[in-house]
Amino acid sequence: EGRVRLSIHVDCDADSFALKWDERRPEPIAERGDKSGFGSQVLNSLTRGTYNGEPEFVWRDNGMTYQCHWKASEMAFERNPES
Repeated sequence: EGRVRLSIHVDCDADSFALKWDERRPEPIAERGDKSGFGSQVLNSLTRGTYNGEPEFVWRDNGMTYQCHWKASEMAFERNPES
């Protein structure tokens, strides 16, 4: 019954690629200080191992926000000339 908001922001001029995962639940959750859950392990290995990103986890009573920034030049995407 929770909600997830996923956002991606690319700024080629600043060479910045940002990913944010914001998860909210109606009931309280316990903080996973050891970050040993499956999702946390995937996010950690993706961000650190693949693109040398530095993940940030912010835990709240009703959810968690994960965000990470990378250099846009390291990501595989094409710049849209109309943007």
